[in-house]
Amino acid sequence: MPREITYNVISDEPTHIDFLRVVPGVKIRIEVPVVFINHETSPGLKRGGVLNIVRREVELKCPSEKIPSAITIDLDGVDIGESFKISSVKLEEGVTPTIIGRDFVIATLAAPTVMKEPEKPAEAEEEQQQKMEKKRHQQLRVIKKMVKRKKPLKKNNQLIIVKPPRYDLKKICFYL
Repeated sequence: MPREITYNVISDEPTHIDFLRVVPGVKIRIEVPVVFINHETSPGLKRGGVLNIVRREVELKCPSEKIPSAITIDLDGVDIGESFKISSVKLEEGVTPTIIGRDFVIATLAAPTVMKEPEKPAEAEEEQQQKMEKKRHQQLRVIKKMVKRKKPLKKNNQLIIVKPPRYDLKKICFYL
């Protein structure tokens, strides 16, 4: 059984493998991968929850005859806010985690960090457009009055001469 594999940094090819001699009846320490199943039936994931995996592998102490291939965690019926601890995982008899004295977390199903904003109703957008149109008409009326005046306009004690060729809003604003 392979104990440790060293890979080349550039080519990712194995450069060295340490093997472990397995004798029947002896307890060994081994890291076992954690596998999650039934993602599609989890109500928490369907509502946008996120599965935060704390440990992808768990180190176990087990007899050489009962080495598990993986620790399987079923997500069926799991909702947002629930967590998976080592105590909730069913292990075979004689198989124990190497971390003892505390119930460590393997994964949690958390709420999404980014919430979608509710879409604005069409009525609110129309109302906003009407307000903008009304404001634009008021500005145009004020500018027309200013143009019709015979006296020069003053703004911050400076003379403003306004003589636009037409009452076009863009041109009037340009002259102001």
